[in-house]
Amino acid sequence: MSETTQETAKRGFGGNVLLKKNELIFFALNLLLVGPHILARYTPAGWALTGALLLVMFYFIVLKPDVNEPVLRNLPLMVCFDACIPLILAYQELMLGFTTDSLEYLLPVVRGKLPCIGLLAVGVALGVVKFKDPLLVWMKGLAKAIIGAAVILLLWSDGALPVPGFAGDSGLFFTAYLLCAAAWCVLCAMSYFLDSRVFQRNNWLSWLLLAVLFASFLTETRLVQEFFGILREWRMMWSSESLAWWKIAVLVGCAVAAYDFDYGRMGADSLFLGALAGGALVLRGLIDYSFPMWQALMAVYVVGSLCCLQNELRGIRTLRLTSPLYLAAQTAAGLLAVFLMHQGLWLMLVFLVLYGAVFYAAGGKMGAPVRQVMWWLIMLSFPPVLASAYLWQTTSHLQTDPYLMLAAAYVVLGLTVVTLNWPHPNRRISPGLYKWTVCGLMAVLSLLTAMS
Repeated sequence: MSETTQETAKRGFGGNVLLKKNELIFFALNLLLVGPHILARYTPAGWALTGALLLVMFYFIVLKPDVNEPVLRNLPLMVCFDACIPLILAYQELMLGFTTDSLEYLLPVVRGKLPCIGLLAVGVALGVVKFKDPLLVWMKGLAKAIIGAAVILLLWSDGALPVPGFAGDSGLFFTAYLLCAAAWCVLCAMSYFLDSRVFQRNNWLSWLLLAVLFASFLTETRLVQEFFGILREWRMMWSSESLAWWKIAVLVGCAVAAYDFDYGRMGADSLFLGALAGGALVLRGLIDYSFPMWQALMAVYVVGSLCCLQNELRGIRTLRLTSPLYLAAQTAAGLLAVFLMHQGLWLMLVFLVLYGAVFYAAGGKMGAPVRQVMWWLIMLSFPPVLASAYLWQTTSHLQTDPYLMLAAAYVVLGLTVVTLNWPHPNRRISPGLYKWTVCGLMAVLSLLTAMS
């Protein structure tokens, strides 16, 4: 493939910062995220130190990397820099609140909490054992997450597993820690997928964050307990602030801006921003239409996004879709699942998943005449099956008339589809428009039956 004009310019300017589009986009988004917190905590020394830290971040995130290096590779480093900003802005409170009195109560507090000590031992063991790819980055991240969780349980819970009891808002803090630890593991995994050489750096950053967390627990106990209350207040308004519609729109716009139009590919940076916007949209839907075990849906979304990232790096499609189409389809499917589960229509969701798997597996493999008949019969059965599932969960099971009507319509229209696909003596083929018309008629009849 010949070099584009932009690629030639990149080489000619030797990596000019103005050509580092994605790096500047991520840095600007990061400023948008931490800016309000910086403005709200004004002190001359705090702002000076924070400005110096942002300059260092600008060097490592924007200036130092190569022009063609994905920003996603250095995202854990950016997050680590961000974690230092609140500590710098609150340096006076940290100095005033520093105490070592909690250390003498450490042993009495953890005494008798054998399950938590065992959990800590499991985390240490996972951190020592050597794993091979692709388990390496995941197991090391899991080990550190378990170690941090065990320490929190030892200090702030009654030590009972698997259902510990917490005092005050420490349980909310434990939940927030688990979410942050999961997000950190995913970030480190994506960074590792892009460049395995960053594993050691991310590993040391993980230990550093854990060390800062433990030091805060033992020497800044009062501030940590105050943070519990701040976390409770933030939970009341996080949906309207963190998931504001304009922020989702900004993420979508940045994903489009980070798209590699020269080569017609999404790239890791644009894909990450697009997946983040889609995930925020699904999470926003969960706020309004929640249901039990909704965490499983978000886990599926994250796994799907990671698979899409791996396929994007390999230059292949995901479920036969390009990365932008897959992310759009995944987000739409997530929103549909949220709506159906909130309405209690889990049976419809099950059939949607089953039919989706069948259509995907049969795609491009139904060219033979007999298979064509089967394909159209399966396609024709899709609307009445969904209508039957809807009726089963919304009406009395004693009403058999709607099911008989759907079955009769399927038999009649099924015979029509078989006739249209029957081999003609002159080898003439029935137009596909006729078959789609029959399926459309079946869909209309199914909808009218379900709504009656």
